[in-house]
Amino acid sequence: MKRTVGGAVSLLLCVLFSNCNGGPSQTTPRTPANPTSTTSPAFVQAVPASCSQCSNGLSVAITVKAGDAIVVPLWFNALNVEVQVSDSNHDLFYLWASVPTADLNNSPASLFVAQGVVGGPTTVNLTFGCSQAPCDPQSGAPASVFAGALEYQNITHGLDASIIASGSLTQQTQGQVIESGAFVTHISNELAFGMGMANFGMQAGSGWTARLGCNPSQSATVGSGAGYFCFEEEAAPQADSFNATFATDFNSGGGLGGPPTSGSPNGYGIAAFSVY
Repeated sequence: MKRTVGGAVSLLLCVLFSNCNGGPSQTTPRTPANPTSTTSPAFVQAVPASCSQCSNGLSVAITVKAGDAIVVPLWFNALNVEVQVSDSNHDLFYLWASVPTADLNNSPASLFVAQGVVGGPTTVNLTFGCSQAPCDPQSGAPASVFAGALEYQNITHGLDASIIASGSLTQQTQGQVIESGAFVTHISNELAFGMGMANFGMQAGSGWTARLGCNPSQSATVGSGAGYFCFEEEAAPQADSFNATFATDFNSGGGLGGPPTSGSPNGYGIAAFSVY
């Protein structure tokens, strides 16, 4: 979504997460060493996966082209949980974003990526371990998990810019916009990702494409009251500034979760970043 920031038209990519004590904070981006332009990354497919009262693992089956990237966003209802991601073809997954927050229903989020994968039929395996409630201390499993495996072409380099943001809402209306704040990409043909989680239903913002989650009734699938998750993307065709946005969303069962109060507001978090 193009925005004017400080008098300049800007484009922004971001990954969002909850930190109710402050506004957006920007990490120091690294300026790419080589290209002034590159081939734009492109979405191929997404396979969602979830569990409620999980075991200590969750698997996602996906068939991908050799050389592509597998992107694995995940969100879980547990404190002090350790997550490992691997697959049946022995591709190496790296943690690109982490949201270690305890103030949003004890629900952190992470994003793992494997580049240049072997390809073919692939089983992505998520393994969890933790030692206290709401995890099962014997299985080491979170109470609920929402995750998925997404295939992308042309993620050949890695991360460029990133930002994190958080907030809380004491009043919510259908379609109310929450946003990451702006950050600046450095080369042409990047791809922006936004990852948000909240105590209320979320949809992708204007100009952003929902790729995983972004369903106001998703909480009923992965555990009542566990929160809501949305993974979105937007093309970044030229170096500019981006702003990842999400919109509050209701469902017939109460998509905003419990009613917020001034003493107990409903929180949200956002993490955003660009890749090339």
